[in-house]
Amino acid sequence: MKFTEKLNQNIPTTDVTRSAPHAMTMAQAASKLGVSRQRVYQIANAEGVSFVEAQPRRIVTCPKCYRVLRVLEADFVSESVECAVHKWTPRALKDLRHKLKLTQDAMAFALGAGSATTTRWENGTHRPSPKYMVKLEALEEAANA
Repeated sequence: MKFTEKLNQNIPTTDVTRSAPHAMTMAQAASKLGVSRQRVYQIANAEGVSFVEAQPRRIVTCPKCYRVLRVLEADFVSESVECAVHKWTPRALKDLRHKLKLTQDAMAFALGAGSATTTRWENGTHRPSPKYMVKLEALEEAANA
């Protein structure tokens, strides 16, 4: 059985993929056939099968701690992004609270935290945990709506 026939058997039965195995990347072909990319490359060269190039991707990282935030298509221009750890600075927390016109106690109640906790966040002695960062994002959306 030829490589292209085997490839066509292992992919969804649409006209495009049946008639054009070259409409997928080498990695996709390897995954469909259950073999390594190197083996696909060897067989494809022997039979003259060509593949599309994989889309280049760009990794966006936090400029402060270099955590990977997301992977984007290469032509996408991203705005300046920060991870949630650096987004919720003491000043940002205080600004959000003032924007919502809440006291520290009311903010703590809205987040389901203790009033001492929000005080520590605003003083910079502690940082919000990921659980509270999600709640802070929701509060920020409500403030901006």
